[in-house]
Amino acid sequence: MTLLKDPVVVKIIEDDELVQSALSEILKQQGYRVESFTSIAEFQQNDVPQERTIYLIDVRLGVHNGMDLVDSILRRNPLEVVLVTTSFGGFETGAEAIKHGAFDVLEKPFANDTFLRKIELATQELDKRAQDQKNFSLYEETMNKLSFGEKKVFEYLLKGTANKVIASELNVSLRTIELRRAKLLKSFGVGSLAELVSLHCMVAKAAPPYLQQQGGAPDFFQESPLKGVM
Repeated sequence: MTLLKDPVVVKIIEDDELVQSALSEILKQQGYRVESFTSIAEFQQNDVPQERTIYLIDVRLGVHNGMDLVDSILRRNPLEVVLVTTSFGGFETGAEAIKHGAFDVLEKPFANDTFLRKIELATQELDKRAQDQKNFSLYEETMNKLSFGEKKVFEYLLKGTANKVIASELNVSLRTIELRRAKLLKSFGVGSLAELVSLHCMVAKAAPPYLQQQGGAPDFFQESPLKGVM
């Protein structure tokens, strides 16, 4: 039996109640759970963080700037996915929203299908970020379990260095290099060096801002022996 994921929660922060009601109804018809708030204060007083949440925030919330709420949410959890709506449009508004960490911008008025497509893309991004975090964590955990010698061999392997050369550089036997290489493949659950290099490249490239903001790139991308490999 396939286990279904929890439904996505869309939290709408919109001070125009007609717009809020219309968007809420559209989303509910598509199976989304919806929570609505008319102000930043109401949101902050009543919001309970939940898994798989998308935030839909209007830029202008009365006299307040919705960007402040975007900042607050992403400081709390950079993995969150935020969509911004605006009636003021223009390149500057969109660019500012993206700079603040918003995933995308919806300019009012927008068609229902456009709105639902943005929500669908945001949902995909939400799951991608969760998977990126999982991959990062598993990779870091594996790296941290390796010995210094195994990490040194990994560094050379990523550079495409032959086993004999690695043995000479590290002043150990060829057999030792072969054993460490086999241990690396087993530890990372891959069957070949090509797969190991591919895995490292994939994880290294999957270090977007929403993961970096959680405390920086993991040590194995910052410090010896892997520094400068990529």
